[in-house]
Amino acid sequence: MRIRSKLRLAVTFAFISPVATALGQPAPSAEFEADIRKLMEISGTADLAAQLMDQMLVPLKQAVPDVPEEFWEAFMAKVDTDEVIALNVPIYAKYFTHEEVRQLLAFYSAPLGQKIIATMPLVMQESFAAGQQWGQRLGQQVVDELAAEGYQ
Repeated sequence: MRIRSKLRLAVTFAFISPVATALGQPAPSAEFEADIRKLMEISGTADLAAQLMDQMLVPLKQAVPDVPEEFWEAFMAKVDTDEVIALNVPIYAKYFTHEEVRQLLAFYSAPLGQKIIATMPLVMQESFAAGQQWGQRLGQQVVDELAAEGYQ
């Protein structure tokens, strides 16, 4: 029972955020939705759904370590990432007009847009590492200053 509770809790938290965000949004026109889906595809957002699912499985696998890998592979084979895409369509429609989506499509179809798609994961990875180093340095500075002021 304890494993089921952990698993249920992990699944709930993994999926509640995108679902809650998409609820209550007006549906865009068919043409607008098609353009949003194309934007998510061309910008690589659609691929992130599968990557996100892989990341969400990590705590689930840790919660039930006796489950064989074959189970997780079979589970992932049944997952339809288009559901996540469908949940995100109204979110894009909420924050972007149809004309803005068309402009983004034009941008991401251009060489510079393609370069951003290709290089942004690397930029983000290096930025994250730089931010970690900066945070560690600031953390050490706080410890040093606390000690100098007699708080430690």
